[in-house]
Amino acid sequence: MFLDRKDLEDMALFNDKAEKLRNHNFTKKVTDGFGVTVSAKEGEPINVEKRFPTDESIESFVLTLRFFIQENEAPSFKNMTKMYSKLPDYSKEKNSFLNVRKGLNDYLNSPDKQLNISEDGETFTNRRIFEIFLYGGLAHANQAKKRKYDKWMANPLVGTILQEEFINIICYILRCVLYVQELNESLIKDFTYFRL
Repeated sequence: MFLDRKDLEDMALFNDKAEKLRNHNFTKKVTDGFGVTVSAKEGEPINVEKRFPTDESIESFVLTLRFFIQENEAPSFKNMTKMYSKLPDYSKEKNSFLNVRKGLNDYLNSPDKQLNISEDGETFTNRRIFEIFLYGGLAHANQAKKRKYDKWMANPLVGTILQEEFINIICYILRCVLYVQELNESLIKDFTYFRL
């Protein structure tokens, strides 16, 4: 089975969205560096200094990032898997894509290595943190996740640490997206050449 015109159009859409993320001011800010500094002096409140992209920048970035995560979108990783599966097994791009997707899912399904957060016996995975921020804080699509998000953010220290981890997670997803963009460009170029 081979890629068809719709597959190539969906790859081009993936690449357009990826380019939007590459050039986003969020990406520029995290490339320059972000983080948290916590300091305390005896008898004084804890001071938490955040060096994050703005909330508006994060929301705008995540709005586009959702195209790659939500299964009903043409450029989602799930739908891209269907396209890449059409390529022959010896295809370098196919194997690279499947490795990136597996790596992304392994990362999202693993417990956070820096924080090792658990609550009520549940150890939070990167996916859980990502989904609570996305669907509880930014998109408000799920009431249970919204309650969890609000609980986290009610504690300034916990909220800040988890927000930093959320930014780390979306940066990891971004790296995967940009790698797949390169694979897509290679395939689009090859298929365009063969159709001349």
